[in-house]
Order: sequence, then C-alpha cells, then structure tokens
Amino acid sequence: MTLLPTLLLTLLPIAFATCPGKDSLSDSRVKQVLDLQNAWREQAAAGTLFTGKRQLPAGRNIYKLEWDCDLEELAKDAVKGCPETRTEIPRKGQAFLHLNSTVGKKRNQALNYSMTAWFDEAVFEVKGKDVVRSGNDKSLDFSNMINSDSYKVGCAEKRCGKGRNSTAAAACFYNKA
Repeated sequence: MTLLPTLLLTLLPIAFATCPGKDSLSDSRVKQVLDLQNAWREQAAAGTLFTGKRQLPAGRNIYKLEWDCDLEELAKDAVKGCPETRTEIPRKGQAFLHLNSTVGKKRNQALNYSMTAWFDEAVFEVKGKDVVRSGNDKSLDFSNMINSDSYKVGCAEKRCGKGRNSTAAAACFYNKA
C-alpha cells in the first residue's frame, strides 16, 4: 500500500523534469520559457496577437509547445562559446541571438531578452498579413517561434567571459523548420 503513493510521487515530476547534463535549464526556467512562447502562440492561433499596433491574422493548427531535452541539447551546442551567428541544422526551426558587451545587464538574462527580441521582429518586419516565413530572414526567429508545424522546443543560454566585455548567446530549437 505505501508503494503506490511513493510510485506516484516519483512519476509525477518526470513530466516536467530538468534535462540531464551540464548547463540545462531549471524546471522554473523551462516553465517560464514555455509559458511565454505558448502565450504568444495561443494569441497567434486566436488572432489576438498584436505586433505594435497591428493585429495579426488568426493562425491555424498552432499547438502548445512541449519541452524536449534533445532540442535543448542542440541549443546548448549552438550557444557554446557565444558565437555571433546561428548554427544551421536542417529540418529544425531555430531562434538565435548573440548579445555583445553593449547590452549590459541583459546578458544575465539572455534567453528572456532574446525571446522579446524575436517577438519584436514581427513588429518591425511582418508586413500586412504576410506572417509566414517567405524568405525574410529578418523575421525568421519570430516565424520559427510561432510555426504551426512545431510542437516541441528546447532552449539554452550562455554567458561568456566576465565583466563589461562579456558576451552571451541564446537559442531555441523547434522540431520543425
């Protein structure tokens, strides 16, 4: 009889467990990332997503994202050494941002800052109803974030160096490009 409650308590955290490995995001950070991106995706699906003063048209079949440890590993590899450019991985959507030393304290929260920057791409780059990626690399990160074909995500952030000259990078990979 005491085995069942113990077994249930052991199995419950598995659904939202931190991925193994060094530099994996904590459960609270994973929840924060999923909550924010899923809120934007939900608004995109409902047609209530605004970019600046423009309301974007309703999306179709935009599903809630789930965390994926394999995609997080890809993201961790992509931010290793804080590269200035993205790592291209065929058939995977990606959002990436390099933060140089001029962004100050934002380097400490590279992923939060990056997600906002990716969303802001739509404010400045999405014209009219053309929200789907049609060759516009300036809105690629935003497009990948709300891509209706994606349902899994894994993200990572890395700060490199110390002090004022440090840099950072953040990346999210999605199961579909």
